[in-house]
Amino acid sequence: MTLRDRINEDMKNAMRAREAEKLGALRLLLAAMKQREVDERITLDDAAVVSVIEKMMKQRRDSIEQYEKAQRQDLADKEKYEMSVLQGYLPQGLSQGEIESRLSGYPPQSPETQRAWRYWATRAGCASLLDD
Repeated sequence: MTLRDRINEDMKNAMRAREAEKLGALRLLLAAMKQREVDERITLDDAAVVSVIEKMMKQRRDSIEQYEKAQRQDLADKEKYEMSVLQGYLPQGLSQGEIESRLSGYPPQSPETQRAWRYWATRAGCASLLDD
């Protein structure tokens, strides 16, 4: 089952269960996927769907930040819920131990190690581990 099929099935299940918020988030995701297919005249594979989801997650993070600055917690909570729905379709990130095991072949403090640490820490969602 492709990621797109899973999203469609989850949308149908949300309709049946009358989960309006989840349904709205999934419809936004499907609309973004369809828009990219139309714009680029392609059919999205799973990797392209993940990139659409990552883009939507970034938009949600930015929106949450703006809503919290404007003291609109109701809107920020809505965006957080949409992020939690989208998060379910992203591949699991790497733990710190997995990152360290992948980087064990590099000499410590080499430029390659630093770039690799930054890449894997960002992919794993633990960029806070980096010393900037």
